[in-house]
Amino acid sequence: MKAHDSRMISAQRERWLAAAPVRGAFTVLALAVSMCCFACGSDVVKPPPPPPPPPDGTITALVPASAFAGDGDLRVTIQGIGFDGEGVTRSIAYWFAGGTKTALDTEVVCSTQLSVLVPAALLSTPGSASIAVALRDSIEQSTGGSGNHLEFTIAQRTPQTTQITSLEPASAVAGSGDTKVRILGTGLHRSWHVVSVAVWVDGRQHTPLATSAVGDAELTAVIPAALLRTPTQAAIRVQLSDVMEGFPEGGSNDFAFAVE
Repeated sequence: MKAHDSRMISAQRERWLAAAPVRGAFTVLALAVSMCCFACGSDVVKPPPPPPPPPDGTITALVPASAFAGDGDLRVTIQGIGFDGEGVTRSIAYWFAGGTKTALDTEVVCSTQLSVLVPAALLSTPGSASIAVALRDSIEQSTGGSGNHLEFTIAQRTPQTTQITSLEPASAVAGSGDTKVRILGTGLHRSWHVVSVAVWVDGRQHTPLATSAVGDAELTAVIPAALLRTPTQAAIRVQLSDVMEGFPEGGSNDFAFAVE
């Protein structure tokens, strides 16, 4: 019985030893596959997730973003994302300066544009302010938190070196379409980084016009039909802004323009 058991153990040991290389090969193969998978996986770089979209009420630009101290009421266009002009809540622009928050008269043009009126009282002295947009609930009469702020500069008017001597034409008939005007004078255009913009001045409302520089003594500007709908005694002014420094360089005299 003992001899038989001894022979069985010996036979099993021989079979185990004979199979050892095969088992070893499978072990090495499995290890190699595992290492390959790990290495290959480590080389795969997943792209980062896309950034979240800007929240509603985000301002991207102010046009214009500056004015001179002492200017009259100024119409400013706010460009951005997610403005709301329908339903219970509406987008309202606010002026922040000196620790004071002032609601501005706001017109929602579309979801990406607002038109606001900055009153002359807020432009009386040089300095800086900011504009932000918040949603106001017309039923609850409450206002949520405002979005990002963009800076608005109020510059000191420099001694006048820009002068308008004539406009061609200097009048238009009420109800006219878009009207192109030649602005003649001195110092109307200075350098590549100083931008000359003609401004329509009607009472206390100032509206920038599409302007092209012909030379130091001439600009052309287009008065949109919307400004010529009814008779009025207005004026055109030239404002110069340094695009590198980010603030106004000076302004011209007001030259009369009649809508008859």
